[in-house]
Amino acid sequence: MQHLAETLGEVRTQLEADSRDLDRLVVTLEDAGGQLGRLQIGCCTADRMPLYADTLTRLTEIQLVASADAGVGH
Repeated sequence: MQHLAETLGEVRTQLEADSRDLDRLVVTLEDAGGQLGRLQIGCCTADRMPLYADTLTRLTEIQLVASADAGVGH
């Protein structure tokens, strides 16, 4: 959980930067998503499932908004 908190902090730092490196941001988002996936599979309780799912959705939304902002679409 501590590593995930640090990774999410890095996402925030990158989003707040004046100049955004989209490739670096996506790698950091992927890292956070992987950590969430490991938590969801490895130590998940039923109460935490919605939290993990919602957080993964939010990470995807960040990626889509950042990509659109950079003029890159999927």
